[in-house]
Amino acid sequence: GARGGDEEAMPAGFRAGGAEGGSSLERVWASRFPAVPADEREKARQVRFLQGRGFALEDILRFLRQLEKNP
Repeated sequence: GARGGDEEAMPAGFRAGGAEGGSSLERVWASRFPAVPADEREKARQVRFLQGRGFALEDILRFLRQLEKNP
């Protein structure tokens, strides 16, 4: 869908992955997925889901790497 308006409505910290951005990414992830992705296919699915929620790819990948290190 067209996302122009939504993006402007988001606080800058959310897009930049500031404190709020990190915690809401974690909240959204935890509400949708029961566990750290078991393989690359599952990881790709989680990444796509989170990108669809408006999170930046680099923030998602950083978040998942942290999860994999500290499950």
